[in-house]
Order: sequence, then C-alpha cells, then structure tokens
Amino acid sequence: MSNGSLANFLFGISRPHWNQRVQIAFGIASGLMYLHEEYSTQIIHCDIMPQNILLDEYFTPRIADFGLAKLLNDCNIWLKSPLVAQLGTGPSTQSPSGEFAFGFHPLESNELENQFLLAVWFNKTKDQTIVWSANGNNPAPQGFELKLSSNGFVLNDPQGNELWKAPRNGSKSSCAAILDNGNLVILDEQNNSIWESFKEPTDTILPGQILYMNTTLKSRQSETNYSYGNFKLILQLDGNLVLYSLSMQSIGRAYFATMTFWESQLIFTEAGYMYVQDANKSTNIYNLTQEDPRLKESFYHMAWIDYDGVFRIY
Repeated sequence: MSNGSLANFLFGISRPHWNQRVQIAFGIASGLMYLHEEYSTQIIHCDIMPQNILLDEYFTPRIADFGLAKLLNDCNIWLKSPLVAQLGTGPSTQSPSGEFAFGFHPLESNELENQFLLAVWFNKTKDQTIVWSANGNNPAPQGFELKLSSNGFVLNDPQGNELWKAPRNGSKSSCAAILDNGNLVILDEQNNSIWESFKEPTDTILPGQILYMNTTLKSRQSETNYSYGNFKLILQLDGNLVLYSLSMQSIGRAYFATMTFWESQLIFTEAGYMYVQDANKSTNIYNLTQEDPRLKESFYHMAWIDYDGVFRIY
C-alpha cells in the first residue's frame, strides 16, 4: 500500500492528527464487522495490530496478514476414506476460492516415475507450482494412503508403515482445511488450529505468512527433486535472518545476514511486501522488498529459497 502500515504512520516522524485517527479507527472497525458478520465465511483475525493494517493513498485502512485467522465452519477435508496416491487426476481438495489445492501431486521427473508428493499447490496456474510438501525427502509411490483421524494426518505405505504424521504433539483433531491463503490447517472440535503448514514451511512462504524465530526454509535439490538441497534460510533464535550453505553452517559463516538481533519476525504481507520486524519495537524494521510489488490481482506472490541458494521474492 502507498502509505505503508498503520504502525509506521503512528510511530513515524509525521504523526496523524486526531481526525485521521478517528477515520482510521472507524475503517478498521468496519472491516472487522464485515469479516465477523457479512462475509460468506465468518473470520476472526486473531492478530489485529498496527503492523497488520495497511493504508492506501487516501489513508483508508486495509486489514492484512491473515496467517493466524480463525475461520468458522471452514472444514473442507474430512477424509472419511483414505486419500490414495494414484496416476491420472488423483483426488484433491480445493480452497474455497479454488486458488490452492491439497492432495497427492505427481512428480515430473524421469528418475522418480509414478512418485507423489503430499502437497499444497497453486491450483489456477499453468504449472501448478508446489508451495508446501510433507514428504519431499521420501516421495510416495502409487498406493500410499493419507488418513485423517482424531490423531491428525497420517501418511502410510500399503503395508501400514508410517511415512509422515501431523501433528506430533498428541492433540486431538476433528477435521482439516486448505485455506484461501494456501495454509493447510488441522482443527480440533472447537475449530482451533492445532497444526498449520504455515508453521512448518518447506522452501516457500506465501503472503500472510509469518516466520518466527527458530524457523528454517530448506532448498530442494533441483527443479524436480524436492529432497533437501544445499542451502538454508534460518530466522535464528538471536533474531538474525541468515542464509547458509550446508558446508559453511557448521562454522557459522552465512553468505547473507540481516544482523537484526531483535525478537524478530519475518513478515510477508498480503500486498507482497517482506520485512524483518522487532515484535517488541515495531519501528525496528529491515526491509527485504526495495520496490513496490505488482498488484496481487494480476500476479501471485510467493518467496522461496531456490536450489541455487538465492532467496527470491516473486
């Protein structure tokens, strides 16, 4: 947005006058009422703060960053029967808008014929880009099954051996959902999220997603090989966002570092901006986007650590 976030506006050098503050407050309240009362799917944002309110050229507020939003009545994955990896057009579940899909995605590799990733992908793009996967290191051959029980998702081979499971903390689940922002969530009986793909990313992050400290993105081996590659992006426990090659991580030598020794969060806004921000002092910001992103209505935004070690924002 042309006037940035509400946080920058409130705490910047040029402070808003009281009439502007009142108009912005009314605008935010109107947006929340729409989400709570008027939108087709009732949404509770759960993370309203000045950093998540963007201001357009007229200082009209726009609510952003729905990564922690709670959607009511949003379960669209029940799996009363197992989801089976199979050739052809296998079964998948689409987000309400159809922008994203979740299911078994075939790998396009001559070396891994008839192998599948349990994945989330862009559903309306020509190449159906994968943005998250559960089993990149262990592609599933035809016949593997995904089950959803009170213990969450379990991916088994035909003999019943476990390949992947979520969540791992013993929480009880009732259903799951693929959301319009690409987040795959498992919900309990009160529709509270007990596991999210946004909190266990692979090599990609999406608008609305926030990375917290001690989170890692790992590159893949190649364009078609999704097993872990040679590079990592890590938001370290000291708040520093760094890029490592595996050969250099052991000696702590990063080839990129933000030097943000704060209570850091890596924020990717719905508008396509990305920055590291101090959770305790909102004016501490390290911008990663130097140009205005293109309109989201015309392009899909995403960011990933590529197999060549470059962290790119699209």
